Amino acid sequence: MCSSPQAYFRGLEAQLVNGETIQGDIALAALGLKANIRLAETAGLAVERGISVSRHLQTSNKYIFALGDCAEVDGHQLFLWHLS
Repeated sequence: MCSSPQAYFRGLEAQLVNGETIQGDIALAALGLKANIRLAETAGLAVERGISVSRHLQTSNKYIFALGDCAEVDGHQLFLWHLS
């Protein structure tokens, strides 16, 4: 996680929370993502903000697994990054 990004004419520099500094040409961030759970709902899977899965990524149907942006484990969506 980046604690203090700095933009420069020829790129950017970011200081990570652990104190390490990294340099790059661009920074890309995606915020406000919302899982499209319509198909899972139609299939009768348990959903909340995402598709509800166990710690083994198994849905409420023992033959279906989900992971990535659409999955929610113990009430936590896997793609959400908490900004400080």
